[in-house]
Amino acid sequence: MFIYKILLKFLRYTDNDLSAFVARVILALSPNPDFPTTTPDIATIAARKHDFDVAVANAANGGKVLKEIRTEKRILLEMAMRLLASYVEDNSNNTKSIMLEAGFSVHGGPVVHRT
Repeated sequence: MFIYKILLKFLRYTDNDLSAFVARVILALSPNPDFPTTTPDIATIAARKHDFDVAVANAANGGKVLKEIRTEKRILLEMAMRLLASYVEDNSNNTKSIMLEAGFSVHGGPVVHRT
């Protein structure tokens, strides 16, 4: 038996890649019969993504303050995505295909049974 885990490699994505990844997850979960409601909800994720995208655009030619705002918005988006990843993992019944359909990357490994 395998225990499947959602990879959090999106935490290391560039700003543009993170935004694209979040957009794919939003599309994958809107609507998704396996996850009719999510925690956090898709509207919250979309709002955090929008705030992050605006902050990235503003920071492109900005100074320290605008770059710090971008970093703060990224952290908020990453926290929301980590919560969403946990929700998907917890509510997928350890079914890899359901996790993949939600837009996340998945790792599965054997369970080590110790006697």
